[in-house]
Amino acid sequence: MLIKKYMREIFREDKKIKSILLERKELIEKGREITKQIEELETERNKIALKAEKLRDKIIPWANKIRKEECGTYENIEKIEPVYDDPNDYQIKITIFDAVEEYKKALDEKIKQGKW
Repeated sequence: MLIKKYMREIFREDKKIKSILLERKELIEKGREITKQIEELETERNKIALKAEKLRDKIIPWANKIRKEECGTYENIEKIEPVYDDPNDYQIKITIFDAVEEYKKALDEKIKQGKW
């Protein structure tokens, strides 16, 4: 059984209100389009991030080997990046940091600021 709603409609003429309603409708439509674009871009970003994570997972075992061979007890790898000087050169730059020295710098800064 179909239930009917009893409503009535009233019509008025008002140029200013009509233009405001039309402008509002356009803005809502544009907002929905932008939301759709954002969702598409987020999906694309997530795909790219997943690819980057898979590549990082391939680098980690190599980096762990380098860390064991080259780093001291308190050293670790900060960054690994290709050297772009020569496209035929396969050099890789590995930046190492010393955790003890970093701690000393941070502590010295706290002492300077009077927080220690």
